[in-house]
Amino acid sequence: MIDNQINFRKGINYDVGTFTRGKESSSRDRFDPHIVQREMEIIKNDLHCNAVRISG
Repeated sequence: MIDNQINFRKGINYDVGTFTRGKESSSRDRFDPHIVQREMEIIKNDLHCNAVRISG
């Protein structure tokens, strides 16, 4: 990397399912890998993010 080159990050937090509302209530009804893949494509292509923080 050149000294005067700056790397910019545009990121988003991606929740794979947390139980912030108690043990019976997750932030996602179910975990579906196909939905995750599609949402990652949206994050990359539509939102133009180059960083993703995964939590859950």
